[in-house]
Amino acid sequence: MLYHFCDYRFVYCSPFIGKGAKEATAPGMARHRRRNKEGDKKEIIIGQAVSLSGPQAEGVALSSAPVYKMWIEDVNAQGGIYVREYGERLPLKYISYDDGSDIEQMKKLIKKLILEDEVDFLLPPWGTAFLYEAATIANKYSYILIGGAGGAIELKEAISNLPYFFSTLNHAETQVPVLTDILVDLGVNSVAAVFVRDLHGIEYMGELPYPPGLGA
Repeated sequence: MLYHFCDYRFVYCSPFIGKGAKEATAPGMARHRRRNKEGDKKEIIIGQAVSLSGPQAEGVALSSAPVYKMWIEDVNAQGGIYVREYGERLPLKYISYDDGSDIEQMKKLIKKLILEDEVDFLLPPWGTAFLYEAATIANKYSYILIGGAGGAIELKEAISNLPYFFSTLNHAETQVPVLTDILVDLGVNSVAAVFVRDLHGIEYMGELPYPPGLGA
C-alpha cells in the first residue's frame, strides 16, 4: 500500500514523498479504474492550488514548490509509481493553479481540480488558514489531501474530523520549544520576528510563553 501511518494521525510517515514510492491508490484514482480497462489511463494526476503570486508567494517559492518539483522529477525518472490495479507504472502529471494568495480563490480552484480536472491526489496550498479550508473541501469530496505548510494547534485538533487530511508538519507546541532551546544554547538574548496574524503566526509568536532567558 502507498499509505502507511504512524500511531498519531498528525504525523505522516508515508514513503509517498520519497524515492521509494511503489504503489498508489486513492479515491480519486478509483473513478478511473473502469476506463483504464480500455487502456486510456496513462498518468497519475497531482493537483495543487497554491500561492504563486501575492504576499504568500515568497514562502511557497522557498519552502514547498522546489520540494514538490524535485519529488515529481525523481518519481518520473524511475518510470512513475506502480499501480497494482492497472499492473503497470504510471508517470505523474502535475496541474497547478495560482490562487493569488486569496483564500476564496483557492477554495474555487480546489473544487475545480476535483470536479473538472478529476485529479487523483491533491497537494496542499500554503498557510494554515488556507490548509484548513482546503482540508474541509477535500474531506467533503473524499479526496486525500497531503498537508504541508500549516502548523497551528487548532489545525491539529481539527484532524479527527477530517479523515482524508494528513498533515506532514508538526505544530507550534513542538517546534517553538525546540527552536528556543537552540537559540538559548547559542547565547541568543533577544529575537525579532515578523509574522502574519493568522492561526499559524499567532500561535507561534503570541500564544506560547517565552522561556526564561529569551525575550522578544
